[in-house]
Amino acid sequence: MSNFPKPENALKRAEELIVVGQKSLAHQTLHDIITGKRYKTWSPVLNDIMLKYIELSVEMRKSKQVKDALYQYKGTTQNVNVGSLETVIRHFISLSERAAADAQSRAKQIQVDAIEDLDEEEAPESLILSAVTGEDNQARAERESVTPWLRFLWETYRAILDTLRNHSKSEHVYHETAQMAFAFCKKYQRKTEFKRLCDILRTHLSQLSKQQGQTSTGPHHNVSLSSPQTIEIHLETRFAQLNVAIDLDLWQEAFKSVEDIHQLLTLLSGRGSRPQHWATYYEKLARVFWVSNNYLYHAHALYKFYTVSRTYNKGLSQEDIQMLSTRIMIAALSVPPTDSTKSRNDQILEVDSQRDKMQRMAQLLGFPGVVPTREQLIQELVIKKVHTVVFPAIRELHIELEKRFQPLTLAEKVKPVLEFVAKTAEAAPASTDSASASNPLSGATLRQYLPALERVAFLRVLQQLSQVYDTIRLTEFARLVNFISTGTWETLLIEVVRRKNMGLRVDHQQGALHFNSISLDSDNIRERLTQLGKNLSEADRMIHATPSSIAEAQKEAEAKAKVKKDLFVKIVNALGDEHRRILARKIIIEKWKEYYENLERAQAEVAQTELRRINEAKQAAEAKRLEEDRVRREDERKKKAEEERIRAEVVRTAQGLGMSLDNSLLSKPDIDAQTVVREHISQLQKARNEMEKKINMQGKRLYHLERARRQEEFKVLSQLRSKTNEEARKHHEEQMVQFMEDHKKQHAVALEDKARLTRMEPDIKAFMAKVQARRDAEYKKHKAEMDRRAAERKAHQEEEAARRREEEERLQAEAERARRDREQGEANRRQEEEDKKRGEEERRKKLDDSAAMQRKREAEIEQRSRER
Repeated sequence: MSNFPKPENALKRAEELIVVGQKSLAHQTLHDIITGKRYKTWSPVLNDIMLKYIELSVEMRKSKQVKDALYQYKGTTQNVNVGSLETVIRHFISLSERAAADAQSRAKQIQVDAIEDLDEEEAPESLILSAVTGEDNQARAERESVTPWLRFLWETYRAILDTLRNHSKSEHVYHETAQMAFAFCKKYQRKTEFKRLCDILRTHLSQLSKQQGQTSTGPHHNVSLSSPQTIEIHLETRFAQLNVAIDLDLWQEAFKSVEDIHQLLTLLSGRGSRPQHWATYYEKLARVFWVSNNYLYHAHALYKFYTVSRTYNKGLSQEDIQMLSTRIMIAALSVPPTDSTKSRNDQILEVDSQRDKMQRMAQLLGFPGVVPTREQLIQELVIKKVHTVVFPAIRELHIELEKRFQPLTLAEKVKPVLEFVAKTAEAAPASTDSASASNPLSGATLRQYLPALERVAFLRVLQQLSQVYDTIRLTEFARLVNFISTGTWETLLIEVVRRKNMGLRVDHQQGALHFNSISLDSDNIRERLTQLGKNLSEADRMIHATPSSIAEAQKEAEAKAKVKKDLFVKIVNALGDEHRRILARKIIIEKWKEYYENLERAQAEVAQTELRRINEAKQAAEAKRLEEDRVRREDERKKKAEEERIRAEVVRTAQGLGMSLDNSLLSKPDIDAQTVVREHISQLQKARNEMEKKINMQGKRLYHLERARRQEEFKVLSQLRSKTNEEARKHHEEQMVQFMEDHKKQHAVALEDKARLTRMEPDIKAFMAKVQARRDAEYKKHKAEMDRRAAERKAHQEEEAARRREEEERLQAEAERARRDREQGEANRRQEEEDKKRGEEERRKKLDDSAAMQRKREAEIEQRSRER
């Protein structure tokens, strides 16, 4: 480890090593200074050392060492100057990004410079390498020069995120770095690194959540999730993460990001959560559910978005509301209808296998422990009268699919609606910035619901036909579902049979479709047999009814009614006892709950006591170690103080003489001021002699060279002057002859053109007048439009300026109110301290007075005893 009396010396030594090419040694020198225990007090020199160290680390691609240095520098600056740490980190990021960009540009330049012969398509060496490795020149160049720098840039982001993961004063730098890392993954399509980045951020957030219980005993600079501002900035980062995940088509990571956002929004709820966050959250969640083919939750997410937008977004126009309502209604109708033909066992097995997954997704929509259904959503839309706002065609589609039973005409009524949806999707214009800000679910996305709507309409036709027919011809069935192709409805039939939604059998020989609604499930058979038995008994009773049997049936009914009445009376009489029994059980449960709460509280107190004892032992050991370190440092300081005094005297002497000292001279054990003076005199005399000798030699050499050059130059210049004059005269004469001939030819051609074009002059003037008039009209129209836009822009800017002034005045008022509260609290605290001090002095004075009186009484008693 390098040993320097001051950090300035280490920086100077590193610069000298860089000049002579010893960059590795310079890097190690600065690393020892930063990570050493000697310089733990921040100074501007340490900032310069850190910047130089960052430059060397980037140049040498030493990511692990720079991570350790950043961690040590964070401990040095976190209580003194956090801005220095932020400057170093931003410098580190800028250098790394610049190095990666330079490497990429160099790789492209290498690819161009490697082409030696432009006529040859590709060199033989490149063909052999591409055949062996399967890579072209560009891929090899990027792997050799660009990939290491991209890896270093990725490690740079990771190191900074790990360093600042729990530092409240640099929290904004942490999130800025995360945003830069997202942009890096998106720019270079780094999907693997993006997954790791999401895991890193998720791990950091979970660690912050676990540390919230220890905030009171932890360092004061730890990040606290109880602050709304902290949660807000975390939400912005998670929304950016979600956008990048969607852009990279990483839908699993997008779903995890949605879960993170829901967790943060849950923490922020009740403490000033903004509706914009919830709206963006539900919009992204709907997109994720749609990609995962979960149409039910997609529709519920859209309905949540619709509710938030209608409640808080006052800028929605009637067209936006109609389009948004249409989108939600189409999404709800696109959900496949609930399967009612499955057996009870199948439904139980399905719930058991998917319950956790469905409840997990339901919690993201605000349905804890409850799985929403299609019927609930459509009923909610009808209650909120959303179906009255949509397009008339969509309202008619809702009536046809959900309320009417017309299997023979359903296709004729559904097909125009599907065509309307397709035309609406094609005719919807691209949304502008303002439109997308108010309604991001524009009409241009309605096309995505066409396949789902066709599927739902097909299932409705199939269900209604199965309730009317046992067998239907395939040609007739194809006519009834003519809104989809033959291949599509055959595929859907196979899927229906595979999912056991309906009993079907296709007979291609007879060209018929057979419906088989009888299931072989035991539950269905038992229910159908029970119902059949009841119906047959009722029919037999009605057929063979006689007066006596009718009377017996009446008596039996009266007996059953009496039994039922007696049973109800018993239940009413037992209600009091049952109520008292329930109350007693409630008291017992409350006692057990209190017992377990006391037991848990006692266990927690024991654990807290043990933890306190361990912390006290650790603190005592740490105090002992610190005392030993202090004694050792004091001894080293005294030992080095004398050496520093001698060296300082030597340095002052050298500085007074204007002499530069090197390490070899300073490392001598017997060096003093006289030695420095003698060495300086010797160096000056030697330098003077060498300088005089060099000046004399250079003067002689320059004199001889200049004299010889001028003698030879005179001869050459004379010959060259005469030759140049002769050549210039001949060239001038030739040029003048050629110029005259060309000028005469051009003049003749010009006269011919003038005679030919003179006839066209009136037409040209008329055309120019017509063009000038049209352009004047266009100019005036364009100028009027620009004036109008400028006026609108100026009005908008004035409104925005007024809004900003109001916001600044509000913030200033809040700051002034907070300052007054702090001053009032400080004044109260000082008054309490003065009152306490005054009371202490009065109590002490009373005690002194009572002691004096006691001593006086004792003296009087003693004097009386002596007098006696």
